[in-house]
Amino acid sequence: MPDILSAIASRGGVASTKWLLSQGFTGARLAGAVRGGFIIRARQGQYVLPSIGDHAIRAVRVGGRLASTSGAVAWGLAHPPEHSLHVHVPPNAARLRDAADRTKRLARRKGDVVIHHHALFFNEKSTALRVSVQDCLREMVLTESAEDAVAAIDSARARNRLDLIEFEELRASVPASRRNIVDASLDGVTEYLETVTRLRLARAGIPTRVQVNVLDERWIDLLIGDRLAIECDGKGKYERGATVDSDRKRDAFLEALGFHVIRLSYAMVLYDWDATLAMILAIMERGDHLAR
Repeated sequence: MPDILSAIASRGGVASTKWLLSQGFTGARLAGAVRGGFIIRARQGQYVLPSIGDHAIRAVRVGGRLASTSGAVAWGLAHPPEHSLHVHVPPNAARLRDAADRTKRLARRKGDVVIHHHALFFNEKSTALRVSVQDCLREMVLTESAEDAVAAIDSARARNRLDLIEFEELRASVPASRRNIVDASLDGVTEYLETVTRLRLARAGIPTRVQVNVLDERWIDLLIGDRLAIECDGKGKYERGATVDSDRKRDAFLEALGFHVIRLSYAMVLYDWDATLAMILAIMERGDHLAR
């Protein structure tokens, strides 16, 4: 049924029953498309394409669009490894449904779903399935941890999702008390773990330089002093095509140039930071971060 699929795709992947009927599709054809697995009836009066992904389908089923951290994921931004489903709904939204079952009402204290009723500052840049990048980031600045918010902003800038004007608009849209979070962002950092490591080192009084170019051949994730190179191995790195052998070659290249290289895993940074920081401080106490 390519005509129904094309029609829903033209609406961004989600379309109302009312609109589909106005385009000449009958209830019987819609029901047939659902039975055939071509489309999904996410909730009463709303049909979606399976290709929009589980998170978006669940947001539509609740009654809104992806927002905050969930929106950041949909926009391809850096995000924490675990997070709730964040859904933006209109202020007067009613009949919110369970994300997994459209026949059930959304529980008032449903822990795995966070509802956002706030007014959107940049709604003209939103899509049918997710609020704008700026609104996602704004909500993260207001409600999520500083580390998560800065990581998302960093990656938005590095991945050309947030230009300089949009960055300044975002900064102006948040309360003055939260602008320090926006100001902590840097351009050029794409990965969540790099940002979190940088911020935690900064809190410990250890300044770093990010994405340091070496002989136009290698980039060091974080550099402490003159020669302590911190490489951050994000979650799922080797699943994305990187290999242990390529990392060993990279480390050997840097060591040959006089750098001291240490690799930090997700677990070392997120779940064992005290021990990781102690290790870095011990290396610095020996002076291994200074030029020889």
